[in-house]
Amino acid sequence: DRVVVLAHGKVVAHGDVDTLYLHPPSREIANSLGPANWFEAPQARDWQVGSGTANVCLRPEQIVLVADNEATARVLESRAIGSIRETQLELLDSGTQRNLIHLSQPGTPTPSGNVRIAISAD
Repeated sequence: DRVVVLAHGKVVAHGDVDTLYLHPPSREIANSLGPANWFEAPQARDWQVGSGTANVCLRPEQIVLVADNEATARVLESRAIGSIRETQLELLDSGTQRNLIHLSQPGTPTPSGNVRIAISAD
């Protein structure tokens, strides 16, 4: 029910498994607990997944890419990796690119389609 994260022989985090998994205090701790999409605060605002005042960690099961012609991002490439997908996105206004890891879903947007990142409540 609890987890301890070690780095270089020292405890760097400890606490409830769900809390640390969904709200890790750093990118390193997020990655040590499984695949993670880490957004620094300004990136969270640009990608519309946060207010821009705090870092955001989204796990693959929390991300849904929604086809939307009015969206500010487009799919450059997407490939399946077992039950997850790695999708490369580009912000239309700045050209900033990033890869997202998310669950494979029916109707996953195809390259050149515009998408928005929705956060699943589950």
